[in-house]
Amino acid sequence: MNVMKWSLVEYSSLKSDLQFPEFSKESGPRRQLPLAWAIGDQLICGFGLKPEIQAFSISPGDLHSNVDYFFEFNPDLSLVQISFLLQSPLFSNFFDQEYFFSQWGKGQKESLIRIVPHILAFPLSFLFWLHDKDVRASDLAPLRAISPENIQFFTQVFLQCRPSKSEGVQILEHVVDLCLMSLSEQKITECFSSSASETLKQLKLLRYPHTAHRDQDLKENLKISWPANVQARYQRRGDKSGFDLQVFVSNSNELKKTVIHLEKAIEEWKSLSQNH
Repeated sequence: MNVMKWSLVEYSSLKSDLQFPEFSKESGPRRQLPLAWAIGDQLICGFGLKPEIQAFSISPGDLHSNVDYFFEFNPDLSLVQISFLLQSPLFSNFFDQEYFFSQWGKGQKESLIRIVPHILAFPLSFLFWLHDKDVRASDLAPLRAISPENIQFFTQVFLQCRPSKSEGVQILEHVVDLCLMSLSEQKITECFSSSASETLKQLKLLRYPHTAHRDQDLKENLKISWPANVQARYQRRGDKSGFDLQVFVSNSNELKKTVIHLEKAIEEWKSLSQNH
């Protein structure tokens, strides 16, 4: 802990130009309830609290020390919060920027600055999702290809399908791609359902229609007689499609029989592929 020179000041006497959204302790990993504190007369945290309370005011040091003070009170700042900080012209007046980002440890300013306008354009409900899932700047890189005002339409239906972080990032990437393909907002939002996995499936069908139809044809035509102890699931991985095989054997004899049956399946696959 740094040695801080601090005093109690009247909350109402503080300025609030430099701020970021506050969230409850249940929102996101290791979040804490707001604590009203300031560097000098600049309120850093505690916005929205009752004005008659008192706040901790830390004597402003150099820009490097101010960073240390900041992260002692805010050790786990989210992407959403840092975006609000960056929009303030006071940010560079209070903090050493290079040192700030090295302490933050979730990305460099250069990778973040271009998506700050997009993040700040989103509604609060979507910002809560970004915050709760601890989404990183690299996850939102596709946003750089589209203007902020063109990427807000899907947020309500997005939240209704309750995606995980991984699903949400993929959904966002497909939405951006579809926007760049000049598909209508209605066409894109029609892909959304109450299931994130089904939403992803529909977005992929819209994004890659030829691939989707080809995969469907192959899936229907490749009716291979797999061994009884082999579970085969047709799927696509990147630019390749094929079968994910799960095999269960309890002894070496079963394994030997399975290999023989798989060799028959190979010949059957070859024959079916030549006929289609």
